[in-house]
Amino acid sequence: MKIEKKHLLDYTILIPYLILSIVGLIVVYSTTSARLVALGANPFASVINQGAFWLVSLFSIFFIYRLKLNFLRKDKLLGVVIAFEILLLVIAKFFTREINGANGWIVLGPLSFQPAEYLKIIVVWFLAHTFSKQQSAIERYD
Repeated sequence: MKIEKKHLLDYTILIPYLILSIVGLIVVYSTTSARLVALGANPFASVINQGAFWLVSLFSIFFIYRLKLNFLRKDKLLGVVIAFEILLLVIAKFFTREINGANGWIVLGPLSFQPAEYLKIIVVWFLAHTFSKQQSAIERYD
């Protein structure tokens, strides 16, 4: 079954995302600027850092939006992503040093990330994948 998707943006999701992101950047500035000024640093340093990650997330959203739904429904793709995530979780647990009381961080140069955070997205993807297969099985027997 071929799935078609309209190439129109869903503004009911995009607008709140943009508003919350901008409010978040304002909150980051208001909570960090005084400390950074006291340290003699750029008061916008934290905002610039968070803004860079926000731009990466915005690019990711538009990239994923442009993907064909049939590509995201492939069992092999989901299997590879899950296997890679398990590998990252094992590396984070056993082969990294402790940061702020947790050894779930992977540090790559100036960037650090927690693979467990990506697991949340993968679980949603896996459940959507599983439920969509169940739905097609139910429709076959109707």
